[in-house]
Amino acid sequence: MTQRLNLNGQPCDRHVPLHSPESDTAIVYFHGGGYTVCSPNTHRSLTRMLALETGMPVHVPAYRLAPENPFPAQLDDARAAVATLESEGLDVRNVIFAGDSTGAHLALTLAIQRRDLGMALPRSLILISPCVDWTLTSLPATSTDALLTPEWVTWTRDGYVAPVLRSSPLVSPIYTDLRHLPPVLIQSSSKELFCHEARRLYMALLGGHASVTWQEWHGLWHDFQMHAALVPEGRDAVRRMARFARADVSIH
Repeated sequence: MTQRLNLNGQPCDRHVPLHSPESDTAIVYFHGGGYTVCSPNTHRSLTRMLALETGMPVHVPAYRLAPENPFPAQLDDARAAVATLESEGLDVRNVIFAGDSTGAHLALTLAIQRRDLGMALPRSLILISPCVDWTLTSLPATSTDALLTPEWVTWTRDGYVAPVLRSSPLVSPIYTDLRHLPPVLIQSSSKELFCHEARRLYMALLGGHASVTWQEWHGLWHDFQMHAALVPEGRDAVRRMARFARADVSIH
């Protein structure tokens, strides 16, 4: 069942799986789209499937988009959405922060911000094709990604964040302290434009002694999980997310 909510003036999908045992754990899922496009509507196929596979409620809050609303508007909205859910009785310690692409970036940076503020951390993080370096210096020179181009990513970056902030911790978390974070699952593709980002994040988290699992598929495009209803590899990826979410341990 999908409910349409309003959190602090922003729409929010809430998918509650029917005929599933009541779960103490919930997922807050942040949609991708380069911080310039997309919404909870565009991600319903994936987020509904995630609710069904995990048996957990999945909350999908919207946030303001760039270039009309540059950084930190998106992080501010994500923080406010989680605070509202907390006020309604949601315990963040039983919540998984998840997202794809820039939504994965938002899930990660929100967890980092909460850690630095001494706030309760989520139970774990699920990061699909995360972008963690908005200087864009690690993008491959050539790419066969069927979804993203360097030109489009550069355009979104320029609308999202001012040059002086591009290497700051909550914009490019690869340059900050990644210790003391909850368990992390990273999923990516070997051919996507952000293929190096996933590896860099995985290695940085290992260096910070985090519990982290990296699952990589070969020959697919950025954010292929969005097409899980049509692509077998996407369905496999969602099932692996669900196993990680239920167990909160590394699943290879």
